[in-house]
Amino acid sequence: MPFNYPEDTTWASECLQGKYKGLEKAARIYNISLEQPMYFRLVILELMENLTTNDEILHKNSLWMLSKLVEEQPKDKYQFISPTIQILISSLQSKNITIRYFALRIANQILQSYYPQFKDALPSIASNLKHSNSKIKLLAASIITQYMEIDPNAMESAIKLLVQGLKDSDQEIRNLSIQALLRINQQVDQVVQSIMESFQDEKFRADMVSHIFNFIKENPIKVIEALRKTLQDKDEKVRENSILFMHQIAQTKYADSLVKVVPELIDALSDKNKMIHRTSARILCLISKNSAHLMSEGIPRFIQLLKVKNKQIISYFINILVNMLKHFPDELNEKIDSLIELLEKTKDAEEIDPEIEIINTISLCMLFRYKNEFTRALTLAQECAQKYPFERSIYELHLFIGFTHYYLENYSDAIQAFLKAESAHKIEDYYTATLATLMIAFNFALLRTFESSVDYMNDAVKHFEAAKTHCSEIQVQKLQFLLDFIKGIATQNFKNAQINLISYQSLDAPQNLFDRNLNVIDLKNSKKVEQFYVESQQILGKLGKMPPNEKP
Repeated sequence: MPFNYPEDTTWASECLQGKYKGLEKAARIYNISLEQPMYFRLVILELMENLTTNDEILHKNSLWMLSKLVEEQPKDKYQFISPTIQILISSLQSKNITIRYFALRIANQILQSYYPQFKDALPSIASNLKHSNSKIKLLAASIITQYMEIDPNAMESAIKLLVQGLKDSDQEIRNLSIQALLRINQQVDQVVQSIMESFQDEKFRADMVSHIFNFIKENPIKVIEALRKTLQDKDEKVRENSILFMHQIAQTKYADSLVKVVPELIDALSDKNKMIHRTSARILCLISKNSAHLMSEGIPRFIQLLKVKNKQIISYFINILVNMLKHFPDELNEKIDSLIELLEKTKDAEEIDPEIEIINTISLCMLFRYKNEFTRALTLAQECAQKYPFERSIYELHLFIGFTHYYLENYSDAIQAFLKAESAHKIEDYYTATLATLMIAFNFALLRTFESSVDYMNDAVKHFEAAKTHCSEIQVQKLQFLLDFIKGIATQNFKNAQINLISYQSLDAPQNLFDRNLNVIDLKNSKKVEQFYVESQQILGKLGKMPPNEKP
């Protein structure tokens, strides 16, 4: 049975025009409340009066308007509906399908705010799972999945209905199904499998993509475990959808959690589907940025795949191996020259993708640095940075340029490069932005410009607050230790600064001797800053003792 009410923003004006019996006055008060919120409660009182009558048309019209008000209000404002709760509960078993539908629809929205009140009504709600109307069945299923203590059989039936609803031609049913399924913290395997199967449908993809990404953010570990299975599904489309969602996770703070799926991703490199094996290579490349030390099992396979014809895939594998050099020098040091040779060949390729060229440049610069060819690395990095000033991945290159200048003790040049890397906050890369700002502060300290050092330390604190919600746990830990180190420097608590520096270095202790000698910040430079500060205090002390008329 259709529910013939408008779903768009014209609903209030249609009420004012008298199209729906008994709603004109409530609509007038509602319009006034948009300017003067104090009148909003009068809208509810007017609808309450309608709901207590025996007029069925008035009753269903008022429930419909109430459902629109609930949809428009934020969850923390749901207290306005308190007076109507008992009427809603009694309407859940109405013989009038429209009344029952809107009562269920409102209950589904406000349930988290009125959990105890609806608990006793669960048996009557569950009885709707067998209703002849599909929308009523789906609403009942959606409500039931929000109660952990519900009968297991009812929960199983609800999930089954919602999974079926994903494939319904009615957009409202699809929306209702996906939103309900993505609230469930149990049977995630079944939910993910169903989503991957349904995601083949273009309509479903367009309607559901934002909901699914929210689901990934809320349940990353469970989703990753489920994707491990769907990535090996016999259905090629299911595997495609699985790799697409893994790629989404790889670009979030949960990328490190994908380390658990490295064996499956390595297997996917052999998939005959080009999109699957290419995306697997890119995901592995993204994982290697922070978790290369956990990917040793893939070294033989990555080296073997350097022989493939696809230059883009070769670029990913070279970058992975370069990231692993820091941790596995015995296995990879002898490969440095051959990796450089491979990358040099790609420089002459026509129509190379900017992102790939930046990845290749970063890899080549890192390899040159391993060979102590710092000037060559700097020149190459600066040329690429000038060529692609607005690419999203260019900030990593600015970070490299900054660190290289820092290692060469060109502190002013390092600051200029780190200032460019600090702009990564514009694309919500708060790890790069925080790290760059911390390095600016430390380089100013090395230049004995202590006030500027404190200023940038304060900027780093602001970026770090954002990093806490955007970065992985290990990244936040690293930044916290570096931030506490800089705070120690700024407050002249050098002992505390050195303790935090040692803690930072223990989080990411490289096995490669070259990398150990090129730590982000080392104790030698920390002690240098301490010495500068002591010398500055001595000079200031001498100036303070000079006669007033004598120029320093």
